[in-house]
Amino acid sequence: MNAVQLLCRHKPSDEVCFGEGGPRDASQLHAYAGTLAQALSMLPADSRVILACRDRYRFSAGLIATLNRGRVMVLPESTQAEAIVGLGERTPGAMLLHDHDGVRVGIDARTLEQPDQRQQEPLPSALSLADHAFVALTSGSTGTPQPHDKTLGQLLIEAATHAENFGLAHQRVVSAVPPHHIYGLLFGVLAPLLSGGSLLRQTPLFPTAMLDAVQRHSAG
Repeated sequence: MNAVQLLCRHKPSDEVCFGEGGPRDASQLHAYAGTLAQALSMLPADSRVILACRDRYRFSAGLIATLNRGRVMVLPESTQAEAIVGLGERTPGAMLLHDHDGVRVGIDARTLEQPDQRQQEPLPSALSLADHAFVALTSGSTGTPQPHDKTLGQLLIEAATHAENFGLAHQRVVSAVPPHHIYGLLFGVLAPLLSGGSLLRQTPLFPTAMLDAVQRHSAG
């Protein structure tokens, strides 16, 4: 992954997430992503990965694992069980990676995490900045969800710019937008992973919950 590298500003012991489910450090994320990458290695070379984890730590591990395997990831229009399963049915050959009790197909990312495992080095990406890496779907609130293709560079460079402009380096970040949404991905996942920061695992949906999360976790 030339020019922009996820987790390049984290030491192995640096926190990468906080909130319900517990904090994790970069070495734990490296190991978790490696386990998920191994699970994805059995897929055919042209298979896509539908990344539908609601917990941002699991989402981050799935994202890093998918990049390591050189696969395109599809971000669902919703993480409701019906939407996830329906997207899988509309995407032949895709693997669903999720953390949803109501979904019985694909890989449940929760079953593969072993928090006691650690790895010192980050998992490399098999994709370059110019490679097609993401398909983001619109919400479908005004019609059929529409796909939008993104290169890896388009998202990483934009997220790195936001992290610099908003002073997010080594900060705890709370996002009110879920990670499958493009802005939740940029601000709530990629920006902290690029800038040495840490992300809230959950998504507070209301202003009072957002303010409480910021104050309780001394976040930004």
